[in-house]
Amino acid sequence: MCGPDTIVILSSSCDHAFDDEKFPMNDWEHVDDYNLEGNEKKFVNYMSQLPCIGKVFKGYMFDYLAFSYDMAVNFIEAHEQASKMIQGVIDNQEFVDVILKEAKQNIMAASKYVAVEIENIFPEIAKSIQHRRAEFYLLTHKAHYVHKMVNHGQIEDNDAKNLLSEIDKKIYNIKSEDIEIEIMDHKDRIAHLSDLAEVFSKEELE
Repeated sequence: MCGPDTIVILSSSCDHAFDDEKFPMNDWEHVDDYNLEGNEKKFVNYMSQLPCIGKVFKGYMFDYLAFSYDMAVNFIEAHEQASKMIQGVIDNQEFVDVILKEAKQNIMAASKYVAVEIENIFPEIAKSIQHRRAEFYLLTHKAHYVHKMVNHGQIEDNDAKNLLSEIDKKIYNIKSEDIEIEIMDHKDRIAHLSDLAEVFSKEELE
């Protein structure tokens, strides 16, 4: 599920943590350095709503948020998996408790970023990212299943190659296709997508 750039950055965050083993774990800070600052996001969001060049900035905004989302969710999943595994590797419970506490703090920071900086501010983009990730997940799962069928002699090699070729084409199309996204301004977003929209009418919120 990791994009190539995400793999490089997450691996780099591990190296960074190894170099600072005498200090508490803070690898999310290292990953977070690759995210845009608040003012930069506001600027890109403003430019994306301009008539002539808005489409270019919309594409940039989607690519940037998809990249940030990919980093954050894979960071969280990796920490959760490592937290489970480490309990079976280290016998000293005191050490384990310290590591799990530090890991939990990093997981919470990454989860907060996803919720506050992506899903709350740009829900329309978050939905598109999640939809694309779901498609990618289903296709990769299908590819794994084809390999499994080959290993069990349930399908011929040539048939498997054809199926895997089709899957690769679909994955390539998912990654390369342009997605049309209508980015709402803050007024419309509050009126249509916020929790307040479940309590008040659109006219009242406007």
